[in-house]
Amino acid sequence: TDLGIIGGAMIFFSVLSHSALTLRNLNLTKAAAGDDATTNGAAQKQFQPPQQEQRVVVLGAGHAGCAISMMLAERGVDVLLIEGDEHISNGPCCHLHSFGAIYPDMKDVSDLPGKAVSFATSYPESVDRRPTLVALSPTAPYAPSEWHARIVESAALYEEWLDKLDDAQREVLIPKGAPVLEVLRSSVGAVGELSPWAVQTALHVPDGIRDAIMVWECGLNDCRLAALNELGLERLSHKIDLRAATWASDLVHEGDTWKLKLQRSGDVHQETISAEFVIDARGSHIDASLAPATAEFKMVFAAAHPTPCNVPEIVILDKRVNPGITQYTPYHFGSKLHKLQVGLCLFDCITSTPPAQDLNDRRLEEAFAPQRSLAAYEVSRGDLKLGTMPPAEQIKVLKPKARFQRLPASGGAEARNSYAIERLPGYIEVTLSKSVCAVKVAATVCSMVSAKVQGMSPTPAHCNEGIVSLQATSLLTHAEVNDRAAQIAARCEQPAPSAWKYDWDDLSRRDEHGEGDTLCSI
Repeated sequence: TDLGIIGGAMIFFSVLSHSALTLRNLNLTKAAAGDDATTNGAAQKQFQPPQQEQRVVVLGAGHAGCAISMMLAERGVDVLLIEGDEHISNGPCCHLHSFGAIYPDMKDVSDLPGKAVSFATSYPESVDRRPTLVALSPTAPYAPSEWHARIVESAALYEEWLDKLDDAQREVLIPKGAPVLEVLRSSVGAVGELSPWAVQTALHVPDGIRDAIMVWECGLNDCRLAALNELGLERLSHKIDLRAATWASDLVHEGDTWKLKLQRSGDVHQETISAEFVIDARGSHIDASLAPATAEFKMVFAAAHPTPCNVPEIVILDKRVNPGITQYTPYHFGSKLHKLQVGLCLFDCITSTPPAQDLNDRRLEEAFAPQRSLAAYEVSRGDLKLGTMPPAEQIKVLKPKARFQRLPASGGAEARNSYAIERLPGYIEVTLSKSVCAVKVAATVCSMVSAKVQGMSPTPAHCNEGIVSLQATSLLTHAEVNDRAAQIAARCEQPAPSAWKYDWDDLSRRDEHGEGDTLCSI
């Protein structure tokens, strides 16, 4: 679920290294000229103190901050982007929440299809085109009839959004001819003839499951998303001034402007600047005096191990906290794992924001203990069909990702809302509960800013039937993203396959004799 089972901003700490992306203060002249050295991120410029007066300052270069900055730049706005870490876009993501199939307790999922489609058209090279198996555990607190009915309704809404795409865009999300939803098992109705994709997915339905579906809610690759954000920001470096390892503090509203102090890591000097707009996308680091909230400590595990071809993402719905939802996400390097159970992914720790440093340090120390990852994999192995997850001796634990995640303003886990709201004149708070909401949230921010910034385009330059796209990232080539993602994986000491797309083989092809479908088995 891109760790979005409880809402909150997807802004993560610097210790989360797998998708970490080094910010480059690029040479703007070379960037504008398309210099090759700039394209591969080699060119850098010396840190220059920011101008005293800025139109728009974005705090936090996570998924939200990057998308907001690029969309503003594409609409003609100069942006100063501030990031406290040395890396940008370092939040994990693993699931494209197309219509809420894995959120049965989410009150309203009607806005998810539009957000997911806008994200996929903006970041197509981050999408892993593979389906998700969602099953109800025998102890799940959901009525099967209501669950099936809700999924059917949501899938129909998603289909309407897919129909707005051209063939190439649609096939980023779903193979040609594949149904959006197929019922694999049902305790309340019949199961029809299955497509080749559903036949393959059904191999992984655990024993004892009476209700299971396959949906084309694809995966996301955080390493490739980081590469896309880096390359996109480089393309717009003539409009976006990146400041890495720089902290903002002492935000004060004076008259029609905001004043704030910037301090680069390791530098005793502070620079005071003023800005017409401050867009705060720092997640749990947002100053509580400006936008009070709470945060929950959560984590996602990762492991390197052999992965058979064409394994779907597998979600076993159950009582949250105990025994907890199981979400197993395959990648070429192995897998990621969410086991939403207190003592594993959840720490049962709710705190005010920003969290105290000593509390954060203690939680991180607990999270990174290898035995916690091993325990989560061992518990989850029993939830999955035998053979889906390899035996313990074949698993190499990778460093997990952990952070305090900002909870939604409503305070309810069911809301999981992403939003942008002008808390004070010129101060916009951004909360991102799921990465796939980043593009639509960015469009909301642009609408707020455009009313007051002269010369800014009032509507996104690339918007069609409600689908908003970022051109800086959507036009990047497969080869460009491959190269940059590989650099990121190497820099973070992650397995090289972390940078690869995990797209399923084309199961619609017939074998050379025309005698059935070519399938992989577990």
